[in-house]
Amino acid sequence: MTVTQMTTSSATTDAEHQPVVGEYAGFASRALAFIIDLLIIVLVLGIGLGLIALIRWFFANTSITTSLHLNDALTWLFSAATAALTATVAVVYYVGFWALIGITPGKAVMGLQILRSDGSRMTVKRSILRYVGYWLSALPLLLGFFWIIVSRRRQGWHDKLADTVVIYTHSERRAGRW
Repeated sequence: MTVTQMTTSSATTDAEHQPVVGEYAGFASRALAFIIDLLIIVLVLGIGLGLIALIRWFFANTSITTSLHLNDALTWLFSAATAALTATVAVVYYVGFWALIGITPGKAVMGLQILRSDGSRMTVKRSILRYVGYWLSALPLLLGFFWIIVSRRRQGWHDKLADTVVIYTHSERRAGRW
């Protein structure tokens, strides 16, 4: 499906608010981009959690820790660090990439870009809203993601919530925006 103009007003001269021109990205390419992003996150988490496990192992095997009976406290502390790292990496990855450059590495590999429906770039606030929308899309058996298949503008619930569209970047190059 091709996007011609998303706004009802005349095209603005501001480069940040050009109307969206391009082709809406479909479910399959977006799902593959998501899987690539998840693999990157798992790799980063694997390294981070491995370091946490090594630090815990080092402190758990010292005579001071054993003599002071700190193993339970260390277990709690490192469990909290693991949970905090996991949540932080996912939020910073998605929100950071969306707000800074409008794409994640997975979307870049698949030739996709996220824009506001008026053609402007996403803000930090919109990126956070879209991330919350990811969770809302996932909760009812991933129905919010499958909505991309039936939506005229190929929007999932997270896109509708954050007022975003995902387009193929190759169609932007053909339209002369790049």
